[in-house]
Amino acid sequence: MSPSLSSTRSQTQSLDPFLEKIIAAYESELETHKRRSEHTSRSYLRHVRNLLEDLSLDTQIRESTFSKIFTREKLSSHLQSCAADLDASSLAQKVSAINTFLKFLQSKYSNIDFARLKLSRPKVPTRAPKILKEDQIQFLRQQILESRPPNEQLLFELLYGSALRISECLDLIIGDVDFSKKHVRILGKGRKRRIVPLTSKALKILEKYPKSSRGPWPPGTGVRTLRRWCSDWCHLLPENDLKIHPHLLRHSLASHLLKRGLKLPEIQKLLGHSRLSTTQRYTHLDLADLLRNYDKSFPL
Repeated sequence: MSPSLSSTRSQTQSLDPFLEKIIAAYESELETHKRRSEHTSRSYLRHVRNLLEDLSLDTQIRESTFSKIFTREKLSSHLQSCAADLDASSLAQKVSAINTFLKFLQSKYSNIDFARLKLSRPKVPTRAPKILKEDQIQFLRQQILESRPPNEQLLFELLYGSALRISECLDLIIGDVDFSKKHVRILGKGRKRRIVPLTSKALKILEKYPKSSRGPWPPGTGVRTLRRWCSDWCHLLPENDLKIHPHLLRHSLASHLLKRGLKLPEIQKLLGHSRLSTTQRYTHLDLADLLRNYDKSFPL
């Protein structure tokens, strides 16, 4: 993980040394034991810091005051004060962050009763993801091939062709590409490893990089740069009212593959999800089956 996540917080009040020490220990717990992604860890730390700022406004938080500070009433009041500014998904993440933090405190301090304090996650409504139609994808791909540099062409192939997350694209390592088997080994969300297929166009671009290269992107490239490339692609697509972003392309590929007959568990494996929907559970499939069926079903 990059330098201290808690040290990169935005404009927030500084906490006293006792609480800063607790946050540092919690950060270490997320990194070494919970194996959360860097993005999730940053979000959890932000939510916990916000909670501690709120709870310490009137009373100094010390181990001896935990039982008075961490109560269901005060935790619920904190959530209610935040609810107006958060959608259901963000509020659910805040609850998860607080619950994880309380469980961490219980492991360090005996006077925290996690079972009594545990908060219930609000239900997050499921919405059908917006997607681009196959003919729109075909047109967009052709426009990118004709008018955009190889880096952007590669990004499109990774996002739509391999259904990678934007962070997985950024972290791609040339040495993890198996050109003979046409796939790449990815360290995904939750630090879970999986193998995903690569399109022929992606392989052609990646072959131009020396095996010793750390990755295919120019020095200094970050997630914001890659997201900006995606956002700019909307200008290449006429009569499009959708903002183009990485997950739009992932959702589009999943829908297109499902329409073409690829089984739901195989799509789950490709996307690196434990569940593709709230009602489906992860099913482990043989990698050879996934690669073979992907080749049969891939729209491009």
